Amino acid sequence: MSLRNYAQYNSQFLAGKEVIDAALWDTLLYTSAATTQLIFFNATRATLDLSNMRVAGQLPAPEQFLVRAIRVYFKNRPESSATAAAGNIEPNSVEDIQLLIDNGACQLNIGQKDYGIYPIHLIAAGGGVAGKLAVDNILVGGAAVSFGTNGRPHIKNTFTLAIPVLIKSSINFNVTLTWPAAVTLIRNVNISVVLDGDLVRAIQ
Repeated sequence: MSLRNYAQYNSQFLAGKEVIDAALWDTLLYTSAATTQLIFFNATRATLDLSNMRVAGQLPAPEQFLVRAIRVYFKNRPESSATAAAGNIEPNSVEDIQLLIDNGACQLNIGQKDYGIYPIHLIAAGGGVAGKLAVDNILVGGAAVSFGTNGRPHIKNTFTLAIPVLIKSSINFNVTLTWPAAVTLIRNVNISVVLDGDLVRAIQ
């Protein structure tokens, strides 16, 4: 008997399944000069601004998720800092994001296998704040206000997988961001990883 024929004896989800457009997200804090790895989706968080995972590291049965795109978003805030002398690196939010995306790698893991390792600078957020910030004095010692995001905040500016990847129910998965050495930042920053795709779930 084929697997399709066995489906008629399903005693748990008799109404069948449906597919909806959805996203999975998780947020962790990057600690300046200390963090070299962040593992996302391996725990549940207290509130929806941090994560929408209902089970640590898995999708509850019978849910499945087809990953079509990956996003990395830095929950940064505008800040004021003294301007550096000509020719020197300007320490601010923009440099923080630059350091994190230039030196980091993103890896999608499902079960015991990895399904892609990418430099973070490819994994644009595709959303976030777009603003124009001013400098009150162009001379050394003046204050500059800065804000940085991972790529232009446009919905089409995302890293779409050439071949979507399916995460089945009750299978461990995570997204890992790694850096060869801890990055020193102006301040700690929350980083969100978002998986865009299709959610397969039971019909209510």
